[in-house]
Amino acid sequence: MINLRCVNCCSTALHSYNFGHPYVDGQHCYACKASIRIIVACTRIVCRLFILIRIGGDNMKICKANALRLWNEHYGDAMFALDFHGNLMCRQGYGNNHYYIKNRGQRVYCGWNIHHILPLTQGGTNEKTNLLCTNIYTNEEADDKITYWIDDNLYQVQKKEGTAQHEIVKLQ
Repeated sequence: MINLRCVNCCSTALHSYNFGHPYVDGQHCYACKASIRIIVACTRIVCRLFILIRIGGDNMKICKANALRLWNEHYGDAMFALDFHGNLMCRQGYGNNHYYIKNRGQRVYCGWNIHHILPLTQGGTNEKTNLLCTNIYTNEEADDKITYWIDDNLYQVQKKEGTAQHEIVKLQ
């Protein structure tokens, strides 16, 4: 049995591999339909699936593994980072709204998750260009809105000129 994991959607399945894998249909993952390439390590007796690598599309399923990949792309190996509003995030605090560190005796909540720049309810996607790592408080305040206040700051999602991408702009 070989544990298969699509690096695009994090789907897993346990199957034996024998030239045609029931979880992989040609060049697509059954779970997310992403284009993939199968790397097979072959011996004289048996071929085994070695790894699945995504080679097409930038859509991501929101899961811890992909969230940490996004963190690495934006912040590298940093243990701490600031989100667009300036709230602290700790790499180890993914998905935990109770995660905090102590700074001068006070709790600083630094759990984080993935924020859609243009919310899904407003036509946004799970493409990497539409995703940001944000402190959970920041994400909850932004919610599914395109114009929102966080503390005393007004933000708005605006389309980047000449592209299909969006960005968060601080208005005030």
